[in-house]
Amino acid sequence: MSYWRETLKPGVFFDITPAFVYKGDKDGCTPVHQFAKDDNSDAMEEVFGKIPDDQWIKLLTAQDRDGNTPMHEAVRAKNMNWLETVIGQVTDDQKMTLYLCENEKKETSLSISLCCGYKEIFQFLLTSLEPKSYMELFDAATDKERKLTPLHIAVQNGFTKISEILRLLQPDERRQLLSMQDRMGRTALHLAVAEGRKNRINDVKDLLRSLDDRKSGQSRESWKLEILNISDAYGQTILHCIANETMRSAPLLKACIDEISNTSKEQKAKLFASKDTNKCTALH
Repeated sequence: MSYWRETLKPGVFFDITPAFVYKGDKDGCTPVHQFAKDDNSDAMEEVFGKIPDDQWIKLLTAQDRDGNTPMHEAVRAKNMNWLETVIGQVTDDQKMTLYLCENEKKETSLSISLCCGYKEIFQFLLTSLEPKSYMELFDAATDKERKLTPLHIAVQNGFTKISEILRLLQPDERRQLLSMQDRMGRTALHLAVAEGRKNRINDVKDLLRSLDDRKSGQSRESWKLEILNISDAYGQTILHCIANETMRSAPLLKACIDEISNTSKEQKAKLFASKDTNKCTALH
């Protein structure tokens, strides 16, 4: 059992002072780490009341021996009370610092929320910022080595109704994010149609329809066609991926084609005529 878990258990009196909150145990954990693990928002309110505000960010970015900050611990434990208390006290710039602070495994609190499938927490962190910061956060949270955007990771981890997140972005930003490719050239849509995934049809519709203009009701089919035409490292479009399945999904293929129903026959023919690195079309 950790030192602070035993020391700060319910019923034990402790006095919030700078010397106390900065004290680390043998693993580098501070009382604030423990407050985060325990979802102790009352203790955090006392910290904010007694510790000068110019010291808050230092407390909240203190790292244990594994590089974890209190934010890492709160997100991992899904402790919304603690998160709401803390995020309500800091500025946007400080939020960005907290969200993108990395531990020894290069994980951020934002990436943990994605990789664990904690959609509610991810949305809370994102929407706590001004809209102009959303794309900046998406870019900063991208796994640069594997070129995995938060959207790739969200799809991989089974987030549903991802359009709720995408619609927080501007239309051009949604288009940009849906066009981005990982190290294997795959878009989030390539991952969404992967064989064996549940709710594939709904996820594909959800992703493509996030491009539509909700105010006017206009379907941006040219953008959808553009996304469907993107090829991965093997030259395979979304249609190739569906056609390559051992159990080909006609409903999934229909869901894709229905989203571009008003494009010309020539544009649809071009999509089906796209060849992969083996010179095969989806029809082959």
